[in-house]
Amino acid sequence: MSDIRLGDPSIPVEVTEHGTCIARLEDIWQGARRYAERYGYKVMEDYGVMGVAPFIPKRAKAWLGYLKVPFDEPVEVYQLHRAKESSWVAEWSVK
Repeated sequence: MSDIRLGDPSIPVEVTEHGTCIARLEDIWQGARRYAERYGYKVMEDYGVMGVAPFIPKRAKAWLGYLKVPFDEPVEVYQLHRAKESSWVAEWSVK
């Protein structure tokens, strides 16, 4: 896998050997917070950003769009287990 940054504000994205992209939901959420602050939306300290429900695939897809990250349907959301960590991720292909 290779690591790149995509979007505005950018988020770290891994490109798999199959050509799909994977981003941690935490990184998408942090990008959404920066986006909200930039454009004057209300940021809630206990939840993040109004309208963001990162574990719902259509919400992850919406935020990828807001952040201008290129993607194609479907956007899958799942928990990825690796040797030293487990994290929730979104995975998609690029148009």
